[in-house]
Amino acid sequence: MSNKEDLSKISKPDFFTSGEMPRMHRLYKDIHDFINKNNLDLDVTFPGWARGPWSVAWMLRGPEQLMIDFYENPTFVHGLMEFITDSRLEWEAERQKFLDLDFDEDYIWSYSYLDYRKQNKTPLFNDEVNGDLFSPKTYSEFILPYEKKIKEELGEISYYHSCGNLVLFIA
Repeated sequence: MSNKEDLSKISKPDFFTSGEMPRMHRLYKDIHDFINKNNLDLDVTFPGWARGPWSVAWMLRGPEQLMIDFYENPTFVHGLMEFITDSRLEWEAERQKFLDLDFDEDYIWSYSYLDYRKQNKTPLFNDEVNGDLFSPKTYSEFILPYEKKIKEELGEISYYHSCGNLVLFIA
């Protein structure tokens, strides 16, 4: 997303039709058909949305431009973060319906930890959350509210990952 005006032009990703999702659904169906045909005792599920809102914003705008946006147009940054957060919540709701999951149960889903076949309510992979790049005040204003919104909607943050320096944010 190279222009701020693009935000008003894009629609939220659809769990069934956006990007690679049709291909993912075909692959998911083919795997299930193979398992059923061969009477295999395997669990296969549909991966969840792991990236945190800040991580997605970083990918959409690029690091330099997003950092400039902090100063030139903080209202835009909040709009972008709200859009990403709401998109994730809607996408995950569709995924839960598709998989017929009861979100009140204790699901764990991860790329490499615990049992990767089950859903994790809220993993947040935020490699770009880094105290070496911005202050705790910036984190509190532009990132934390959207992480909290995900937690409030989905009930917990069960895994938080960042390759960045988080010491300033927890001290």
